[in-house]
Amino acid sequence: EDGFYNQIGLFLIFQLEDGRFIVVDGGGHDSKMADVIYNSLRKLAVDKKNITVAAWIFTHAHSDHTGSFVKFTNAGKNRNVKIQHFIHHFSTPEQYDGIEEGADSGRSEQARKTFINEYPNATVIKAHTGQLIQAGGVEIEMLYTYEDLEPSPLEYHNTTSLVFRVTAQDTSVMVLGDASNRVSLRLVAVYGDYLQSDMVQIAHHGYTGGTI
Repeated sequence: EDGFYNQIGLFLIFQLEDGRFIVVDGGGHDSKMADVIYNSLRKLAVDKKNITVAAWIFTHAHSDHTGSFVKFTNAGKNRNVKIQHFIHHFSTPEQYDGIEEGADSGRSEQARKTFINEYPNATVIKAHTGQLIQAGGVEIEMLYTYEDLEPSPLEYHNTTSLVFRVTAQDTSVMVLGDASNRVSLRLVAVYGDYLQSDMVQIAHHGYTGGTI
């Protein structure tokens, strides 16, 4: 009935050779998604009593990418899940100045506080373009963060979306999050054919952002 606000959002799981997981985002406006996150991890876990997320990566802080993660935590679902690293490059509150984001304007701070207060044993990593992260036979290559466009002003929050590639066993998956057209044009200008990947998560839920 509320259109956009009932969508699930983005939530991806990669399972590593050692049984751990890489999780991307965890969003949605439906409280049931907290159960979906936990039940999905438990179903796939080799050891149901030792569910471990090697890295939980957040593309950006919109509620359809972080909202259900916060609900998952607040509902206590995280008690049976160990998270080793959080990876993000959230915008600052100052970067929201002049942007009409409504209720989403405080999501980055909400997510940061959740990382620190609820997961004291996890390491929080701020992503930067060029980083290569190895975990359980998988390589994560950071291809874009908003700092690549700084100091130009932020006109659209989806421009802050991380773009990265996950490669495992010679298969590559490009994750675009909600990358805007501006991001897509930047990626093509910088990388050209290097962007070619076996699988691509369509930018912004297939709405706008990914150019041909």
